[in-house]
Amino acid sequence: MKGRKVTGINSKVSLAGLLKNLKAVKDISTLGVLYNSAEKETVGEANEVERLGGQLSFKTVKVNVRSRDSIARIRDVDALLVTTSCAAMLYIDDIVSVARKQNIPTAALIAGGEDRGIILTLAADCTEQGKEAADRVAGILRGENPSAMAIANPRKIQMTVNLKEATSLGLKIPFDILSAATRVIK
Repeated sequence: MKGRKVTGINSKVSLAGLLKNLKAVKDISTLGVLYNSAEKETVGEANEVERLGGQLSFKTVKVNVRSRDSIARIRDVDALLVTTSCAAMLYIDDIVSVARKQNIPTAALIAGGEDRGIILTLAADCTEQGKEAADRVAGILRGENPSAMAIANPRKIQMTVNLKEATSLGLKIPFDILSAATRVIK
């Protein structure tokens, strides 16, 4: 986007790492990927999951979340992955409810669902993201050119494991995942 007088902060985390952790919790042959076609970044994430699925030996079922009805159509998957989709996060309680009924684990690339039942969350640190955004606004107010500011990558990544939810679904979280977590919900 250079030359368009924009700057920002991305929230990219290791999608491959999250998928490997999810596979360690439960063997996956089919992964449901929740995204929104109007959110460009989530379309890219869904496509990346599909590509990684070939390497990690699972197929993907993309679920374009446009309304609550989209969630009700989730079937025949072994696990669910919520991309950074704001639309999907609107229905996180419905997503967790479907996962509970189908006894399948959930993972997310965006914080906000871990206390509501998402089992594995890997997300950029919200506090760091806020500080980066504030620094950029301050720079722009001082007269800096936004297009001269590089897009910031997250330096702090938070991994949350909802052990309580995993246990209620009869899932075992491997010790190496628990020990790597920055937060464990018991």
